[in-house]
Amino acid sequence: MNANDGTTCNRIESQKSICEETMQMVVVACLSVLLSGSSALAQKASVETYTAEELQQHFLNVAGNYKMVVDQTQLKLRPQPLMYWQNPVRKQEQGALFAWLKNGRPAAMGSIFTYGADEGTVCRHEMISLADAPLESRLNGVVVWAPDTPGLKWQPVIPSISPAITPTRRLTQMRSIARSFDGLLYEPGGQISKLTLIPQPVLRYESPEAGVVDGAVFSLAVATDPEIFLVLEAQKDNTGKVDWHFATARSHFYALELNRNGERVWQVESVPELLLTDAAQKPWMNAPYFIFFESQPLPAPETLR
Repeated sequence: MNANDGTTCNRIESQKSICEETMQMVVVACLSVLLSGSSALAQKASVETYTAEELQQHFLNVAGNYKMVVDQTQLKLRPQPLMYWQNPVRKQEQGALFAWLKNGRPAAMGSIFTYGADEGTVCRHEMISLADAPLESRLNGVVVWAPDTPGLKWQPVIPSISPAITPTRRLTQMRSIARSFDGLLYEPGGQISKLTLIPQPVLRYESPEAGVVDGAVFSLAVATDPEIFLVLEAQKDNTGKVDWHFATARSHFYALELNRNGERVWQVESVPELLLTDAAQKPWMNAPYFIFFESQPLPAPETLR
């Protein structure tokens, strides 16, 4: 190999080294861009920061602005939420469950909840009628939900079980009856979720005016997020006889099913339109179950402290 060949080889090696360094710089730059892009996307999808206490205050404020009427009787909001719940499986949802009562008996329940979206924190209202007659619900003076049919269909607990004399023993009976039920939630894509019965009722009540000696509302849930409500009551008939009855209410627009001792006793179909409904949107606002977006954005966090 002559001198010129050596010089040429050195030049080639030098150029190769420069090319490798340049490529390394390009790769680092590209990774940096990709990482900053992912960070930007993550920031875009992140929600505005609210503490749990701030969100809970918002839920309380909203619930207090509802006015509900059944048979010309204004329902009474139970002062404190029945529960605060979370669903880490679905969009990190968190919310509060409220009850509106007529003579001590629940006539409506509502979950007010939030989750994160590209535009920030989104709030929705999920309303459930337990009333025995049509109901009108106003939010800040505007009718947003008006189911025109009763919310529950009662069935006797079979075989018949005589309600116990004491409240403590009746609660034991209700828990035993509730454990005989299991619920299923059918998600899009064929996934089926078995719901978990929460053994502690979300509400315990009585209503002598309505002939209810004792009653309780149990939830079947994903995490602590209720998807089905099971209502049990010791009801007194016109002859004075008291028997256990049950009824079921949906708390999701997916298809749901309730079984007792392996036999189906209740089911509802999916209502996908409820994914994007607004307040007062017909015909869904006239159904016993309705879910809609809050019309106003959430207040700034500092106003909720």
